[in-house]
Amino acid sequence: MSGKQLYSKTNSNYEEITPLTYIQNVIDKNSKNSLDQILKIYNHIYIEFENNSTTTRNKVPKELRHSGLTITYYDNINNKLITERFNRDDNVASSNTAWLLNKHWDTLLYDSDIFEKGIKVHIPDSSITINMLSDSLKQLFENKKGVIINYPDEEDLTIQKSTFNYNTSVLQFKDRNVDPINFISEGIKVIRRRFSPVEENIAEANGTYIFNDFINIDGCQDNSVLYIDNDILTLANDDIIVYDVYNHRFCARSYKTIDNVQKTVYYVNWKSSIDEYGDSIDYNNYNKIDNKFYPLLNNIYICTSDNKKYYFTNEYNIEKVVNEIYTSYKNIITQKDFDKQSTKYIIKYDFDLNGKTINIPEDCTLVFNGGKLKNGIIKLNKTFIEGAIKDINEYLPENTSPNFGDGQIIYNYKELHICKVQEDGTSVMFTIQTK
Repeated sequence: MSGKQLYSKTNSNYEEITPLTYIQNVIDKNSKNSLDQILKIYNHIYIEFENNSTTTRNKVPKELRHSGLTITYYDNINNKLITERFNRDDNVASSNTAWLLNKHWDTLLYDSDIFEKGIKVHIPDSSITINMLSDSLKQLFENKKGVIINYPDEEDLTIQKSTFNYNTSVLQFKDRNVDPINFISEGIKVIRRRFSPVEENIAEANGTYIFNDFINIDGCQDNSVLYIDNDILTLANDDIIVYDVYNHRFCARSYKTIDNVQKTVYYVNWKSSIDEYGDSIDYNNYNKIDNKFYPLLNNIYICTSDNKKYYFTNEYNIEKVVNEIYTSYKNIITQKDFDKQSTKYIIKYDFDLNGKTINIPEDCTLVFNGGKLKNGIIKLNKTFIEGAIKDINEYLPENTSPNFGDGQIIYNYKELHICKVQEDGTSVMFTIQTK
């Protein structure tokens, strides 16, 4: 079949015309495939940038949206070429709302990104290969004037498997045991934080907040707009707070006229003069503030549409409160954390004893470096305290036994106390009044 030109007859001549058609009607002569089928084969397209990433992604024709599609655009605001790939399946790609979400796109790095901003690509087994270095560093090592050190000294630093990504390892401060042969007379142990589920009455929750209803992927139709980055809604009387089950976040639902069409709009950020809602930005009662917008744990959320109470067991799963009991998550510390004598225990986080009693081994030091112990009983045993520059009750439970180490000075209720250990091993506290 040979191509033919269409003409339109005018009063005095003929003019070439191009008829209006659709890409589905344009057929390849050899494969007999339509143009839209052919375009789907090619997995990388260039899109003209418009305002921001969200608006630009929205310019991709719906017929071309699929899993793994890679797009490139030039961000003329930040003067940067950006390439990103859609990381979800075809079913998700068919949702206009899901197509725009940042978490569904992986930004692909260029060599300039790697060398200018540091290595940010995944490094298997904590290895850094020579090809990941800049040309100047490659030349340095090729001339044998430098040595790559890719391991910790195992004295102050050690390497451990990551608790968040089991395919990688991380560096962390190394604990050490008492070892007189190797000139270590005092051990060091950093108390690591860990979150444990604990069943509690809802009265113990951090806060109680109101939302009006649930929505899911069907709640954000193609004629709706979901603002996830910059726009902030000031709640009006007709606006409500909803929980988006599909995207795992709270949103403020409103209405906005766009191109003379009223559309449903969902905002992740909002401000409110209504006490029961509060501001998502200032108080962050509903979603986290780290740009992921996941719900907060240890809160109770009351839904006005069904008059039921809910809580989150993790960032994705919402559960109903049963018999006024919910699962909270605490940074629990136990007796197993204090398992060695003559050791400095570094406390960098706020730990909950969960109502238990912990016996500190003999001749140890509690080093408070930004953390504290609460909700239980601490039994000291000739224990020294470091870093407690405020009232001692700011760091230890009030019913802590005062069996401090000899010469320990603490501050308590506007008084200085000095501990003196007697010959029989008992402790006597001497008090110095302060103003």
